[in-house]
Amino acid sequence: MIIRAVAADTKSELSETTSTRYHLVELAFPAGVSYLSEGISTVFDSNVYAADAIEVRPFKWLPTGAQSGSIYLPDTSGSAISLVMNDDVSDVQVTIHVVYLDATDTPTTPIKVVSGIIDDVSITPDGVTLTVITEKSSTEFFPYEYCSVENGFNFLPEDGQIINWGAEKFVLRKA
Repeated sequence: MIIRAVAADTKSELSETTSTRYHLVELAFPAGVSYLSEGISTVFDSNVYAADAIEVRPFKWLPTGAQSGSIYLPDTSGSAISLVMNDDVSDVQVTIHVVYLDATDTPTTPIKVVSGIIDDVSITPDGVTLTVITEKSSTEFFPYEYCSVENGFNFLPEDGQIINWGAEKFVLRKA
């Protein structure tokens, strides 16, 4: 069971019989972070989320314990296709929040619902679909960390050490 603290304004809105829900999407591209929203403009964590016609599609559980879903970016002006064509989208960090509008159409405090990376991209003339996989077993080593002496991951034996493997003898030498 996951227990999550919810801000008072969000808790109040969730107790209503009807609520309007929107997603805030943060895409951390190497060239810069894009902040998108499903139809509302708002500010959260000092970031301005632009009102776009994006669509966050349902996420489903995978056998690995992770979740997979997609974000559709319609391409009315060529900007969505340009965004993914001009930037490396593999392993781009994605964060999705849910926000509700209260009775005065003021956004409540957002709730983080997805944290993951872009796993696949599908481009059509109408737009771009980003497949997102959540951070679980498939992404637990993101960003990739390489072994080196500088970052403290040096599990290699000393130079010159001899390893006997069956009838073979190997002497380790630095490259």
